[in-house]
Amino acid sequence: MKVSDEVLALETMALNPVKFLITPRFLALLITLPCLTIMVDRLEIYVKLGDLYKKKTMFREALSCYWSALGLKNDDPYIHRSVLEIYKILSEHEQEQLKTLEGQSSFARNP
Repeated sequence: MKVSDEVLALETMALNPVKFLITPRFLALLITLPCLTIMVDRLEIYVKLGDLYKKKTMFREALSCYWSALGLKNDDPYIHRSVLEIYKILSEHEQEQLKTLEGQSSFARNP
């Protein structure tokens, strides 16, 4: 086997196999695991902050957070659904504003 040959070769050269085979992998784990954790936490922070903004009806800020989250993970259906809900709410709000403006307009047609 290749691994046992490597271990035997290191022992033949009077070198500690643990130092050469296990330590680099352990150090790689120590470096990459916090980086992966930070990336996942950053995604959750954007999503939770977007949810909070949405509850407070601060839709533009919520969209900004959700778009940042989509930049980190584009295939999350919850984020896509949240963005869709906000655009729907904003569209309904704009339709209401247009109806209000049409009713107040001096150029409105009288039937």
